[in-house]
Amino acid sequence: MKTELKLGKALKTLMATQPLDTITVKKISEMCKVNRQTFYYHFRNIYDLLTWIYLNETVENIDHVTSWEEALTFVFRYVNDNAAFISNTLSSAGRELFIEFLYNTTYTMQLRELNRIDVDNVLSSTNKKFISQFYAPSFVFVVVHWADSGRKEDPKVLIKQVSILADTYLTDAIEKFRKAKAKK
Repeated sequence: MKTELKLGKALKTLMATQPLDTITVKKISEMCKVNRQTFYYHFRNIYDLLTWIYLNETVENIDHVTSWEEALTFVFRYVNDNAAFISNTLSSAGRELFIEFLYNTTYTMQLRELNRIDVDNVLSSTNKKFISQFYAPSFVFVVVHWADSGRKEDPKVLIKQVSILADTYLTDAIEKFRKAKAKK
């Protein structure tokens, strides 16, 4: 296993039981059976390692979904499966790393869905990116708020509520851009 992966796995394991600010490079190095200098060869500090984790982390099965609801289901499952790690990330200076990870995940999910449903190529690449950038923060807020609140609410209920508001938001956006194009 690559050293970066071992160090990342060690940090995730440690963060599953303790806050980030109590974890030291020494603890991570000992857990991986490497010396501290090996850690510093790969990363500047623990936050650099946490950044690396979120840059290389993926939500399982997210690339194979056929709807944003299904993707959101996998995001909620990812948060549940990594609850302590994410909770400790959210309560640390690394909070923005998780939020950015979620943003990139939901942005990509929406971009993929727009590419799939825009069969008439109404939207330019710029428009698709804009729509994805516009809606991604809403999905991120729902997930982060749920995680911050202790994950008490059933994700199915939240997805249903989001679905009521966002049921046809992507097809509506395509149609609005189609009408705006026709007016030119």
